[in-house]
Amino acid sequence: MNSVIFQETAKLKKPVPSEKVIELSEKLLEPSKHSKKYPPRLHKTWGTIVFMVAIHILSLIAIQPKFWSLPAVVALLFFYWVTACLGVTLGYHRLLSHRSFIVPRWLERFFCYLWSNKLPAWTYRLGRFT
Repeated sequence: MNSVIFQETAKLKKPVPSEKVIELSEKLLEPSKHSKKYPPRLHKTWGTIVFMVAIHILSLIAIQPKFWSLPAVVALLFFYWVTACLGVTLGYHRLLSHRSFIVPRWLERFFCYLWSNKLPAWTYRLGRFT
């Protein structure tokens, strides 16, 4: 059985002159006729711009002292640690992605629950649940 790993490219009948190669490459680099006919629409980006400005304005409102307290900051740090460290790092990354250690099924499901509360819904498909 003779299997060909590398195959030669077809030989050219005549060499292509360098002027023609340069001309064709410049033609490929020109903007197409359609790009001039249909300019990019700016209204598509306005939704993103408005959203980003609104988020920053709301964040400035949220850092006012009347909206937070020391117990709220402690709760934020604790739940961030639970979801980020236990849920994502330990649960999803080490346990589900690498299978670095074995835990009872209920604890694996608990880590999955912590992980699923940390990440958006579209990332559920990325996990390997067995």
